[in-house]
Amino acid sequence: MIIHSDCEDVPLDMIAECDVMITDPPYSPHVHENATSTRTGGVGPEARDLGFAALTPSLRDYIAACASVMKRWSVVFTDFEGFEAWRLAMAAADLEYIRPIPWIRWSQPQISGDRPPTGAELVVVWHATGPRGPRGGDPKPLKKRWNGGGGLTHFDQRCMRGVDKHPTEKPLDLVLELVADFSDPGETVFDPCVGRGTTALACRILGRDCIGVECDATEAALAEARESAPLTPRDRVRAIEWAAKARAEAEAIPEPTDDSMVPCWERAQRKIDAVARVETATG
Repeated sequence: MIIHSDCEDVPLDMIAECDVMITDPPYSPHVHENATSTRTGGVGPEARDLGFAALTPSLRDYIAACASVMKRWSVVFTDFEGFEAWRLAMAAADLEYIRPIPWIRWSQPQISGDRPPTGAELVVVWHATGPRGPRGGDPKPLKKRWNGGGGLTHFDQRCMRGVDKHPTEKPLDLVLELVADFSDPGETVFDPCVGRGTTALACRILGRDCIGVECDATEAALAEARESAPLTPRDRVRAIEWAAKARAEAEAIPEPTDDSMVPCWERAQRKIDAVARVETATG
C-alpha cells in the first residue's frame, strides 16, 4: 500500500502493527548543498538539484519514533555526516543500536579532482527493545532473528544510473537483500520515505506486505503503479542477479553435523526460500 502524504502526518498507531522498517530518507544538508554532476559536452561540473529537501531534525525524530513501534528491525540509509545524529535520535527512542554496514557503491570520480571521492553510504541497523523496568534503567534487549550470514561486512550492489528513476533510487538487488535478511514472509515492512517504491516492489516479490509513504504526488503515483506492474527489464535483471548470488551463497552452507551449526543452516534455508520467490517472479 502506497500512501501519498507527508510521512510526519501519519500517526504512529497506524503503523504500530508493522514488523520492520526499511527506509532511505533524505540525507544531511551537507550532501544536498554539495551535490554536483558533470555537464554534457565537457563544460564542467554544475550544482545538482536532488528535487527534494534535505533531512530535518523533525523528520529524523519522527522516523526514530516510527522505529520505536516496530516489532523487530529498523534499517536506515544515511550519509556518513548524518550517522551520529541518527545514533542519538534512535537512542532517545530506546532502540538498540546494532551496527552500520557500508554500501560500497559505484561512484563517479571526484569532479574537482582535488580530493578523494565518496564511494560509500551507510546502512545502519537497529532493533526493538523491551520496556524499561519499574525502576528505570536501560531498555531491555530482545532476542534477534535475521536471515543473513555471519560473514557480511558490506553491500556492493551497483548504484543506479540512467533515466526513468528517482534521483536517489536504491537498486532493487540491494533492497531485495535487505528485505530478505531483515523480514520474513507474511510480515509487514514500513517505509516512510518510499520514493519510487523499490521497497514496496521488493516486498511484493518476496511475499511481505508493505506500507510506504511518499510526499511527492508524482513519485507516489509511480510507486503505486510499480508495486503492481510486471517487472521492468532493468528490475528483472537486478532481481535475477541477486537471486543467483544469494542462492550460491546459501547453498554453500553445509547441512549441520552438530547443534552449533543449525542456526546458520536454518538462515540459509530461509534465504533459499526468498531466492525461490524471486525466481518465480522473474520467470
